[in-house]
Amino acid sequence: IMDIILDAVYIEPLEKDIEDVEISEEDLIKIREIAKSGDALSILAKSIAPYIHGKQYEHIKKAIVLQLVGGVKKIHPEGGRSRGDIHILLVGDPGTGKSQTLKYVADIAPKGRYVVGTTASSVGLTASVRRDDILKGGWVLEAGALVLASGGIVCIDELDKIPKEEIATLHEAMEQQTVTVDKANIHATLKAETSILSAANPKFGRWDKMKSIVDQIDLPPQIINRFDLIFVLKDEPDEELDNIVVSGVLESLSKPSQSILPKELLRKYILYAKKIIPEWTEEAKNRVREFYLTLRKLAKNQPTIPITARQLQSLIRLAEASARVRLSKKVTEEDVEIAKDLLMKSLREVGINPETQTIDIDIIVSGVSSTQRERISKVYDIIKDLQKDFPNGVPYEEILNLAIEQGIDEKKVKETIERLLKEGEIYEVKPNHYKLVS
Repeated sequence: IMDIILDAVYIEPLEKDIEDVEISEEDLIKIREIAKSGDALSILAKSIAPYIHGKQYEHIKKAIVLQLVGGVKKIHPEGGRSRGDIHILLVGDPGTGKSQTLKYVADIAPKGRYVVGTTASSVGLTASVRRDDILKGGWVLEAGALVLASGGIVCIDELDKIPKEEIATLHEAMEQQTVTVDKANIHATLKAETSILSAANPKFGRWDKMKSIVDQIDLPPQIINRFDLIFVLKDEPDEELDNIVVSGVLESLSKPSQSILPKELLRKYILYAKKIIPEWTEEAKNRVREFYLTLRKLAKNQPTIPITARQLQSLIRLAEASARVRLSKKVTEEDVEIAKDLLMKSLREVGINPETQTIDIDIIVSGVSSTQRERISKVYDIIKDLQKDFPNGVPYEEILNLAIEQGIDEKKVKETIERLLKEGEIYEVKPNHYKLVS
């Protein structure tokens, strides 16, 4: 057995480690002045892709600032852990500035990478192995963007264009924050403590508020559910909003605004804020408890579930990031309110059940709302019961008659049968005659 030894005279790192960035006393004075202004989040948000304008970007830029700073990673006594990194997904119409925003964030982040879904692979995102000529054909481990950017952020543009078999590799990286490689003779688990900012396009070109997010983008619900915040960018004619956009673009043609922070100062502010480990005040804890329990109580009076423990963890991460942005060692009620506002904006954009106009987390988790799920169950049971009388397939008219008696109109019956066929729960014995698969 032989080991290869490289005898080097000089090594030059291709990338600087974020710990090598020096923050001078002059930088600290400027950073503390911003924090003392009482509006640090807005100041930093205005400096994120300052050439992208529009009211719908105001809360998105604030969310990105919180993402860059991140929450606090926790290791529990029993051995479990909770990530502090925040994941954000932007879904929107073409020409709404998604790609420009991602490129800017990757550039100003202390440790950032920009990846395009059309050219990315599981190797490029996570890790893989390859043969190396120097090792005479031996296998070597090759880290992808999520591993190389650990401790920072990866911006994935056109996430919906990544092949399904490759996007499955994101599961572990997004939640467990590790990448496991078990190929050839290499068995390794790599650290991937990385925030993900992604952009995706609607399947049919434009966002349709009457359809669920799962029906509109080519991503599995399990991946969509891993994002802490999801925002929709719509390009709709609106005189007031269009005026804001055109005014912002025209103003950018003149000298740069004094309110925009230089990239280097913004980068150093983020680095400095990330070092703070804020503790929770009792008032902030009580505000989180009140918010969560109030929303959960709503589920008792309606079939929808507005929030789960996953969104609770997102709220905690966002509140901690807000405290860090203020350079505060305490998470206060103010931070919880900021986190709550962003979380509710996200849920209202992608978690609204079109039939009930209430927040239904099932739409994000599975792509099926609670009312749809209830309807599917009813139609399935109707077919199951009628099979006894129609062993050669239940006629559509028989299903329709019983469904109408249970308050389901014909359009919904057709949609439900199509879904049951698509999901392999029933099959069509002959035209308009159905049976359960098992």
